[in-house]
Amino acid sequence: MWPFNKVKKPDASVQVHRLDAGVGIFPQLGDVQLENSEPVFSAVTLLSNTLASMRLRLYKGWDECTDHPLHKLLCYRPNPRMTPFEFWRTMEACRSTNGNCYALKVPGYDGFPVALDVLDPQRVTPCRDVETGDMWYELRPQEGGCLYVPRSSMLHCRHVSTSGDAGISPMDVLKSTLKYDEQIRQFSLSQVKGISGAVVLEIPSDVGSERSKKIVDAFMAQYQRSHSSLLVASGGAKVTSIARSTVDAKVLDVDRITVGKAARVYTIPPALLGDYSKAAYNSQEQQQLEFLERTMMPIKAMYESELNTELLSYRDMQEGWHWAFDVEDLVLADSLTRAQVQQIQVRSGLRKPNEVRARDGFGPVAGGDRVYCSRDLYPLDKLEQLSKGGVTNE
Repeated sequence: MWPFNKVKKPDASVQVHRLDAGVGIFPQLGDVQLENSEPVFSAVTLLSNTLASMRLRLYKGWDECTDHPLHKLLCYRPNPRMTPFEFWRTMEACRSTNGNCYALKVPGYDGFPVALDVLDPQRVTPCRDVETGDMWYELRPQEGGCLYVPRSSMLHCRHVSTSGDAGISPMDVLKSTLKYDEQIRQFSLSQVKGISGAVVLEIPSDVGSERSKKIVDAFMAQYQRSHSSLLVASGGAKVTSIARSTVDAKVLDVDRITVGKAARVYTIPPALLGDYSKAAYNSQEQQQLEFLERTMMPIKAMYESELNTELLSYRDMQEGWHWAFDVEDLVLADSLTRAQVQQIQVRSGLRKPNEVRARDGFGPVAGGDRVYCSRDLYPLDKLEQLSKGGVTNE
């Protein structure tokens, strides 16, 4: 099975220890809970879309390199079936549900990776050689069999764990919460089904059993013929309706609890998942900065570290090569604040005018590639000379 046929299984004498032995895992839990749990689906969608929206750049020193083969691989076509956006969104969705995401480095004729294939995390098991300590990955293709891939042929990003070899699945952490939420929803739906039939028919006490049965049968026949909208009472009978609410307050409380627990597990501000009960932000920008600092920055650093370690050599990193996600694409302030920051950056020589114009989607202008600096700033130790008119441009 391609691309697994490029990797040979190690010798049978090599002892391999499965790291997940004895750990219970829900079969297909990730897909099932994404379909049946709105808070989890919202959290995973937010994380995966945010990561995929950040532009990945390959740098050598301070200069971005767009002519390197690795840049084409990760920034143009990671594999024949995915765009870069789909690749990173799928990787993060796997990590946020299973706790691990894997991408197999498919080598070309010269050994250089020509594709990165995202693998089903439920068919991959991290293993460690008990003699050498080397990391291997056990692959179980749909066609059957078992293959082993070395650590150098795999990109592996994981959730937090105590071993560092396999991440803990957030679905396992939320298992009891999601199960309780599902039970409450099913109970609420069973109550809703009986709302239209909630009526009380009072029959005089002196009516016999046969007469009582006829009155009930006649009432139900008329009630069904009118599609549960017409009530006709005769012979001293009285009809009373019972009002029921279609939304139970307990269900809303359980939903808020589920959202809060999902937010804690994924370290996302609850307001971004729809719970505004404890939101205390003075502006939308503050909320976005908290999400960026506490949630996305660790995820960004994890993926960058994996790319630098597995796609670059130590000598490459010494020469200044490194991968970096562009975080500025996520920080979107209001127009006035953005204009003030850009003006300060240009006047202080932090950015060139054409760099600021490119950020806002404008083309370059003549002279915009030069660094400018304001001349209204003076060193503090020369203020006395300034008052005497003796300041020189040094």
